[in-house]
Amino acid sequence: MQVLNNQEVFYQWFTQTFLFDDSVMAEGWVSESEMRALAQTMAPQRYPCLATMCPGTPYADSPQAVYFYAEQLLVWLAQFMRCQNLTEEEEREAMCD
Repeated sequence: MQVLNNQEVFYQWFTQTFLFDDSVMAEGWVSESEMRALAQTMAPQRYPCLATMCPGTPYADSPQAVYFYAEQLLVWLAQFMRCQNLTEEEEREAMCD
């Protein structure tokens, strides 16, 4: 996972993660313009975001970028904090028994 703050950070992450090795592009396997075009189709809707690359499936042989935005992260954080608070309350109750 990677925090993406802007287009340039996205492109660096994308080329390293999608190709797994910058040398592939250097060998001419994929041209810079082809990579930029592909990156444009897989770019996040907005920045900042948290990104991860999921491996391809039998139906989609290339990896897929998945992005998480602040709204979703805040929902998960609230759920996490509720769970953590419950655990702390259970520990306090166990100490009082």
